[in-house]
Amino acid sequence: SQTAVGPQVLAVLCEKGHPNPTHASSCRICSSPLSSSSVTVPRPDLGRIILSTGEEVPLDQDIIIGRRPRSTPTAGRAPARLAIVPSPGKKISRSHCDVRLHDLGSQNGTLLMRPGQAPVRLDGSVAMVLTPGDVVELGENISFRMEA
Repeated sequence: SQTAVGPQVLAVLCEKGHPNPTHASSCRICSSPLSSSSVTVPRPDLGRIILSTGEEVPLDQDIIIGRRPRSTPTAGRAPARLAIVPSPGKKISRSHCDVRLHDLGSQNGTLLMRPGQAPVRLDGSVAMVLTPGDVVELGENISFRMEA
């Protein structure tokens, strides 16, 4: 038997075998119908975020963004990728948000801007699922955009 490397996630497969989130109504890649049963698969590459600094960060593991981010080890999870952004005025917290998207109790908040919707200030107790086209503002002209 082959040992899986990296995080495993619950998914539903389309008829072509593409993994999809369990809440999806059709395949995110080919729009095919999805099976009704879920399976555990290695977490697929979910796209990338592009920071306003120009840095591109693949969504292949957990990501924590901040001016001096830290990742706390969690049993069964790989350490998070750390994305450091400038914050000369210290308006961006050391560990500001993770990319699920979840504000980590930042001092000045995190703002989600989804095309066609009013901006949403994130509450630290609620995680948001990012979709391609979402822009997240951290402060001091630092933001990132989710791309597929």
